[in-house]
Amino acid sequence: MSDPVSRYELNSKLAVQDARLDAAMHQMLGIVTRMEQTCIDIRADNKAMEARFDARFLSIDAKFDRMDAKFDSIDSKFDSIEKKFSSLKTTMIVTGIGTALTVVFGVGSFNATLTSNMLAAFQVAASNQQHTRTSMAEPQAVRPPLASPQPAPPTDTEKIPPPEAPR
Repeated sequence: MSDPVSRYELNSKLAVQDARLDAAMHQMLGIVTRMEQTCIDIRADNKAMEARFDARFLSIDAKFDRMDAKFDSIDSKFDSIEKKFSSLKTTMIVTGIGTALTVVFGVGSFNATLTSNMLAAFQVAASNQQHTRTSMAEPQAVRPPLASPQPAPPTDTEKIPPPEAPR
């Protein structure tokens, strides 16, 4: 067997070993304490960031709500403009049809007037030609010109001024 170790040496070695273990344990406890504090700090930072994000999301939601309201307003304005354009389109179509009918009836009435006038002119010419033929065939007596009407005699209520003498 090997050397026996005395109780004193054994106790001193155990005390040194115990001191090392205590130091390592205190060091580990310090690390654990720092880690716990770091975790607490991280949780606090996370809560602060969560609060900031919540506020940011609320402001973004408010912006989206305002944008939705604006889009709804724009959409309603667009619908009213679309309705106005559809009535304008109807007005333009009716006006175009009215103009076309006016032109057609105007040209038709102008043609009817020309045709009527030409027919009347031909009838007058035919009647004059027939009258000329008959008057050439039979000479008629010349009629005296009609006498011009005499002025009416003045009444008592009217006073005629005397004629002026020549100067």
